[in-house]
Amino acid sequence: MSGFGGLTIAARALRASQLALEVTGHNIANANTEGYSRQRVELVESKPDLSPWGVKGTGVDISRISRLREEYLDIQLRNETKLLGQWEESEKFLSRLELYFNEPSDESLNNMLSEFWARWEDLSLTPEEQTSRSNLLQQAKMLATSMNMLYNNINGLRFDADEAIKSYIQEVNSLAQNIASLNDQIRFYEVGDNVANDLRDQRDVLLKKLAELVDFSSEEQPDGTLIISVGGVNLVDKINAEEVSYRYNSEGHVVPIWEMNNAPLTLRGGKLKGAIDARDTLIPGYITRINNIASTIIKEVNRQHSQGWGTEGFSSLTSSYTISDNTAALASSDSGLDFYDEIQDGSFVITLKDSTGNTVSTDTISITTSTSLDDLLSTIGSDYSSGIAHLMASTDSDGHLVLTAEDGYRFFINQDTSNALMALGLNTFYSGSNASDIAVNSYIDDNVKYIAASGSGEIGDGANALAIAGIKDQTLMEDSSATIYDYYATTLGMLGVDKLEAENMKEGQEILVTHIENSIEEISGVSLDEEAMNMLRFQHSFEAAARFMQVVSDMLDTLINVVGGM
Repeated sequence: MSGFGGLTIAARALRASQLALEVTGHNIANANTEGYSRQRVELVESKPDLSPWGVKGTGVDISRISRLREEYLDIQLRNETKLLGQWEESEKFLSRLELYFNEPSDESLNNMLSEFWARWEDLSLTPEEQTSRSNLLQQAKMLATSMNMLYNNINGLRFDADEAIKSYIQEVNSLAQNIASLNDQIRFYEVGDNVANDLRDQRDVLLKKLAELVDFSSEEQPDGTLIISVGGVNLVDKINAEEVSYRYNSEGHVVPIWEMNNAPLTLRGGKLKGAIDARDTLIPGYITRINNIASTIIKEVNRQHSQGWGTEGFSSLTSSYTISDNTAALASSDSGLDFYDEIQDGSFVITLKDSTGNTVSTDTISITTSTSLDDLLSTIGSDYSSGIAHLMASTDSDGHLVLTAEDGYRFFINQDTSNALMALGLNTFYSGSNASDIAVNSYIDDNVKYIAASGSGEIGDGANALAIAGIKDQTLMEDSSATIYDYYATTLGMLGVDKLEAENMKEGQEILVTHIENSIEEISGVSLDEEAMNMLRFQHSFEAAARFMQVVSDMLDTLINVVGGM
């Protein structure tokens, strides 16, 4: 062995051991750094020399500093993470929905409905008592308020989803910009065979966070940069990032779009899709069901109420609903009535009484599906002397039908077989069309004597109140196969099933993500015990190499002294 060759071997060994110690220290320092991948120095035998005695080794060379990472696990992690993010959003919004329904409790809709029907039953037993009427009024108002609040809370959840969507869009843009910046740095450092291990770790952390928000595909380029596409459009193109923005649709909700061309994003997973699905599909489904309940209550209570008699006649009565076109058939959508499609051929009765309570006239008003508001105005009369004597029909500036009795007279309007009174909102109990606007009619709120508990107008008759109470047992929902209670119970059951599914899917995805993360940790994670052993091993190697260099140096000194003394 040449003495100088030995020095070269020793120097290489010292350099390799020193670098291995530095990398070990780097691993220890980043043991708790998010996304850090363990690194190691890969050593190879240096190129040998030919000697008269054969091929002679020349020591060790440093091949590279490698990053212990399995790319296929990262791809799996991102794929499962996008589904986890989507189910997390569904579970979050379903949990809020469950809180709003607040079942079972005294304030729940189910309890409010039970008390509402019970107050009608109470009124049927004591139809003349003011207390029974007042109790019914208060319970009816509480039911309406409960439905208003439930609607507003659930509908408000859709706008909460909008805020989440806007927040996620900002996060996507921020992550895209940071990934593009890291691409630029990686491209700069990865010249030749170099690998920017730490920068790649940082990029992988950002890619996982991006996967939580949106589904994307990525393709690494020869220079180490990534092209990331969402729905076929490049979000990150090497060192450039596109901006995601949003616009508002006709309902006032956020629609994610590409800033460059205003085209909508195509989403297949992640929190952004989860929030959009919750807002546009999941939540509206429950709004529809609550509206169906409210609409059925309004229609059926009003339909029956318009058959009966209060204990006091009207001096003036304004319809709850407006008519947009006086010439259009009331039974057509052109009339603008919410329940126009309920009107059928039939009639209703107007009974006029004088100040002593004596009946002055009883008039039957015929209705067909082609009857218009102008027809009604003509039949009833636009002054006290035409049509029905002592009664006048007109419209106000908003399109309401107004019936006014001459001074000293009052009228009852009931016994409707055409549903025209229900559709117009005359002698009805509730106003509104669904859960958003259901309310007790103002004239009943002002005077409970207008509550039509009687079926005949006779004192002590509570037949109409009992008929209204019986609505609870009628199969009015789901194509006449379910009661209101059944329909509401089904709604709660659907919510329970949806929430359980979301919880189970979220938990399943969490298990998958955790399993993959553990697999990554086994490969890429830093074990302090292992690194401590490596540190001792490389320290001993360094010391042995230093000792070897000292031996070679001493040998060279001896050789030089011998040669010099000859």
